[in-house]
Amino acid sequence: MGHVIEELHRDHINLAKLLDLLEEEVDRFCEERNPDYTLMREILDYIVHYPNEYHHPKEDAIFEKLVAIQPEAKASIRILRQDHEMLGNLTRELNDFLQMICVGQVVKRSTVARVARTYIVATRQHMKTEETEIFPLIEENLVESDWSSIEDTLEAQNNDPLLGKASRIPYENLYTHITRWR
Repeated sequence: MGHVIEELHRDHINLAKLLDLLEEEVDRFCEERNPDYTLMREILDYIVHYPNEYHHPKEDAIFEKLVAIQPEAKASIRILRQDHEMLGNLTRELNDFLQMICVGQVVKRSTVARVARTYIVATRQHMKTEETEIFPLIEENLVESDWSSIEDTLEAQNNDPLLGKASRIPYENLYTHITRWR
């Protein structure tokens, strides 16, 4: 199995932890308790930036190789890419709502809760599909030379600014919260 797929799996584990933290804060928000808006915005900032800059390019490289070997996977990959776009839009929408709340604008609690819960459920389902359907298909079909080619293309390394080798300075508060969940 390729090093890159291991990184993607690790990313999913870490994202699941972030979703748990976000869900806990959304529950506080819905119950009209004091959620940690700073933590929520840090989670969303990370989720907006890390997948687009690091995670999805890795997936795209693997997906391209899979489709070249197994053309019948093309429809499933197209759906996953559409999910990426939809999830990105939900993340930005939720982030906008939180920013509005933080500057004192009135936003319907039910609207924020609906977007947040939709995002959390859809992200978990998306990761489940990748983990249970697509990643096994990738592991069955890609051989060592495919992985070498992918890793050469990506210069495979874990650049995760929260839990990887990169500097986590922008996410220091978030790092403190997530390490409590390990």
